[in-house]
Amino acid sequence: MRFTGILSRYIIKSFFKSFATVIVCFVFTIAILELMEVVRRCFSNSLHVPLMTLLKLTAHHTAISVFSFCPFTVFLASILFFTTMHWKLELTAMRTMGATTFDILKSLLIGAALLGAFYITVLDLISAHSINEVALLDTAIKAKFRQPQDNCLAVTNSGIWLRDVCDQKSYIINASSFDISQKTFSNFRLFEFNEHSELVQSVYSASAKILNGQWVLSKATIATASGQGETLDQMKIDTTVSVSKIDKMKANPAGISFWSMGKYIDALEHTGLSGAGYRIHWFVRLSSILQMFAFIILATAMCRNHNIRNSRRYAIKVAALVAVAFPIYFLNNVMVALGAHGRLPGQIATCIVPLFTMLTGILLLVRR
Repeated sequence: MRFTGILSRYIIKSFFKSFATVIVCFVFTIAILELMEVVRRCFSNSLHVPLMTLLKLTAHHTAISVFSFCPFTVFLASILFFTTMHWKLELTAMRTMGATTFDILKSLLIGAALLGAFYITVLDLISAHSINEVALLDTAIKAKFRQPQDNCLAVTNSGIWLRDVCDQKSYIINASSFDISQKTFSNFRLFEFNEHSELVQSVYSASAKILNGQWVLSKATIATASGQGETLDQMKIDTTVSVSKIDKMKANPAGISFWSMGKYIDALEHTGLSGAGYRIHWFVRLSSILQMFAFIILATAMCRNHNIRNSRRYAIKVAALVAVAFPIYFLNNVMVALGAHGRLPGQIATCIVPLFTMLTGILLLVRR
């Protein structure tokens, strides 16, 4: 039992080293590509962005890209683990001492479970923070160079908040709830700013509708910046917001951490907006551990045996495995997209590809 425990810890430690090696290679490669892209975007738009801002954007974009490929990184780490073990003849020594393929696989799955827990609890938080920081930096750059701001939407405990930019004017809008079928906002408040970001007036109405590119307010109470006020039975304000755009303006699901997703979904549904797409992303993150297991089982089935006299055959086998894994990885994204559009139930959409991959790997392990 003691030998088995020592051997298992050694396998997990070696697997973590392989994972760290792959992550470091990914970070350096993606950082260079992201830096080139950030610099290109800034120069193409004639923006003289400070060096520190460029480095921050590069760091955040790199974190987003690296962490989004975490399950595939685990797959590459498992291939590197077996390749290193074969090269050092450590797998041969383990089998001589009685270790089986399933003993090695069990240790790798334990390592993958630990990495999956680390991914959900730590890496996911870093990725969500980076996505939000990129959005803030982009907004700050646009404000500094007086570029048009994009419309956006936020959902908080106080209801829905919208930013609308129309005809050199910008509006901050708050409503307690939204009835999507009636296109009606309740407890509607609008704050109008001029092109110099100075408050012009605020408007309150118990209800407001979006009709033909306009806010239509009933019994609107107006208060100007100078303190004057009036009440109108009906008021119309031009807007670029529409019902279809509101759904697209919702926060990026990747910018919400795994642990905060439930509260955000509750807030969305409390205000009348749909949280179905966010549930899919919650399942995606949870199923990432299952995807790691599937990739490790597949890699074990294909890479467990190696004749050191025939390295060419092993190289071809690894190349074929990577070539098959790429379509599997992106097929999972296709199934997730189908689930997000309501074509498949969320649990099925996020788990069907990892489960099929896992089943295929198990069959290969049993048959060979």
